Amino acid sequence: MIGTQPKKRRPKGPFVLVILIALVVGALFFFSSQASEQPVGTIEEEVKLEADAQ
Repeated sequence: MIGTQPKKRRPKGPFVLVILIALVVGALFFFSSQASEQPVGTIEEEVKLEADAQ
């Protein structure tokens, strides 16, 4: 048809980049909330030297 312009398509690059960044941020938030610190426990064990064993 004369005088009609083809529809302009939006580039997919920025959309994919935003989705990828959102997934990475969501994964970081998820894994950081899953981590739980363990209390520090002291392990005391008697150490025998080979020289003392003789």
